[in-house]
Amino acid sequence: WNKIMEDSTAKRTASLSSSSDDDDSDDNDAPQLSAYAMAALQEFLAEQKQVKAHEQQLASNPTQDTTFVDDLKEDWQLSQFWYSDETSQLLAKEVLHKADTASSAPLHIACLSTPSVFRALRKNEGSEQAYLFEYDKRFACYGNRFVWYDCNKPEEIPGAEMHSFDVVLLDPPFLNPETMANFIVTYKLLAKPHTRLLILSGAVMSEFIVSQLGSEGVKELPWHPEHKGNLQNEFRCWTNFTPHFLVTSAT
Repeated sequence: WNKIMEDSTAKRTASLSSSSDDDDSDDNDAPQLSAYAMAALQEFLAEQKQVKAHEQQLASNPTQDTTFVDDLKEDWQLSQFWYSDETSQLLAKEVLHKADTASSAPLHIACLSTPSVFRALRKNEGSEQAYLFEYDKRFACYGNRFVWYDCNKPEEIPGAEMHSFDVVLLDPPFLNPETMANFIVTYKLLAKPHTRLLILSGAVMSEFIVSQLGSEGVKELPWHPEHKGNLQNEFRCWTNFTPHFLVTSAT
């Protein structure tokens, strides 16, 4: 019996050893990350861990602390690409410009999926009131200025926001007619009779945008927005009013 057990143990040990050798061989054949790629991966994972911790903190205790979002990286899974600082600031300047200088009422501004422009607005808005309609809950730290928005459900917005905005700025995350159409539905629900509209999107969307909103005076501008990451897609801007600052191309 002892002899049988010893033989059985020896066979199992040999089998495990052979399996281990095979695994080592497979590991050696597997592609290895370069030191640079490994460092980038570790940096990304550390950032994701930090973001997750902050999200959990916000979920349990929302605050008005917005310092964390100033350096947030784009979430490519959400098709996020930040505008350059120059573009964001110029758009904010255009949005805040009042054609009717006699009016003392603060502007009510809706930013649909444009967090980089919203941040620029927050730094310069004064008495104006900008609201961010955004799917990414990392921006929930803006408190009541953040409205969670799912573009797949374009009509699901708070009733108090209906037809209350003086300016609507939108940039759909995907370059297709279906997504743009959903954003247009939301825009029409948010807009007043004379709301100023700014649309930012890829040049490939021009024909569709004009077909949907051309009758409302929406036209493509010669001015072009720029992104921080040198996005390859050509981007354009459309408005239903004559801009004061967006008059020459940034490219």
